[in-house]
Amino acid sequence: YFPSHETHLVHDPRSSLRTGDIVRIVPGWRVSKHVRHVVAEIVAPFGPRVDERPRVLSEEEREEERRVKREAKVRRREGRRGGVVDGEGNDNGEEREREGEGEEGRRREVGAEI
Repeated sequence: YFPSHETHLVHDPRSSLRTGDIVRIVPGWRVSKHVRHVVAEIVAPFGPRVDERPRVLSEEEREEERRVKREAKVRRREGRRGGVVDGEGNDNGEEREREGEGEEGRRREVGAEI
């Protein structure tokens, strides 16, 4: 028995849910404008059994997946910038300043070409 009915948009990273499933959700990071929760477990499946579906990720697996995606994003950004990025993803600009490619260096080069 459920005393009230609420609708929440929930992130399901492995597409393991089916319409009619009763699930437990937990707050997670923001996936889109309205999606702020993630599936923690399927309490009562509707249709195919739970072991016939893709497994729901645990909290540790979700955090690890997010960390891996974030590190890949930092590496892509580092490749585009050509600068030094510390372990937290912050561009400290040391490498560009040493090579004369900082903001001032770019302005001088552009000014010289005109």
